[in-house]
Amino acid sequence: MKAERQAKILQYLSEKHYLANEELAGKLGVSIVTIRRDIKELSEQNLVQTKHGGVVVTDYLNVGNEPHYETKAFINADAKKAIGRKALEYITENDLFILDSGTTNYAFAKQLKMMIKTPITVVTGDLQIARELCSNGNINLVFLGGSIKTNTYNSYGLFSESMLENIKSHKLFFGCDGVDIYQGVYNSSLDEISLKRKMIEVSDSVILMADSTKFGLKAPYFVCDFSRIDKVISDIGITEEQQQLLSEKGIDLGIAVGN
Repeated sequence: MKAERQAKILQYLSEKHYLANEELAGKLGVSIVTIRRDIKELSEQNLVQTKHGGVVVTDYLNVGNEPHYETKAFINADAKKAIGRKALEYITENDLFILDSGTTNYAFAKQLKMMIKTPITVVTGDLQIARELCSNGNINLVFLGGSIKTNTYNSYGLFSESMLENIKSHKLFFGCDGVDIYQGVYNSSLDEISLKRKMIEVSDSVILMADSTKFGLKAPYFVCDFSRIDKVISDIGITEEQQQLLSEKGIDLGIAVGN
C-alpha cells in the first residue's frame, strides 16, 4: 500500500538522515519510478526534501506539518497496536470517556471495537475513530461537532469545545505529537490546543498514549505539563531514564509489549 510504503520512508529517514533513491527502492522492493512518485507526494506535504539523487526528512513537527492520516497510521504501527491493547486494561463497565484524535487512539479504537462486551460511552472528535466504533452496539458514541481538519479528520473549534462543557468524563485517552520529559506534552497543530485542554479540564483522569519515538520530540505548541497527566501508556522502547523521570513525577506507567 502506498500509505504504508510512505510511512516506511519516513521511518527510515528518522533513523538515517539521508537515503539515496536506489537504497530506498531496494529496502522497499519497488522501482525507482515508484520511489520518486512517493517522494514527490511526501515533498508536497513538506515532509521531505530531495537532495543529490536522494531524500532527507524535514523537521515537519516544528513547521506544523503532519503526514496524512493514512500514512501516519502505519508509522510505528506495531507499537500503536500494542499500546491500544494495553489501554483496554483501563476500561470498566459503564465507563464514559473521551478518546482524543490521532492514529494511536485509532489503533486503540480498533481494539476496543473488537473486544468490548459491556456498555460504555465514548466521546470523540475523530471521524475515523467514530466510523470504527459506531457499528458496535455496546458503545454509545458521542461525536464532537465543529470544524473538521483536512487530512487528519478531527473536529476542533468553539462548537467542539461547547459540547464538552456538558460532559463529565471518567477518563481521557490523550494523544500528542511530542513529549518533553522535563516540560510536558506538545502538539504540531495550533488549532487543536484549546480543545485538548478542554478535554483535560472535563476529565477525572488523563491517560497519555504515546509511543516511545515521541519522547524527545518537541512540537511547536505546548499543551500541558505533567501535573495534568495521571498515567502514560507507551511501548518497550521507552528508556529506563524516561521511566524513572515519570516515576519521580508520580505518574503511573503502563508499558505495552508485543504487537
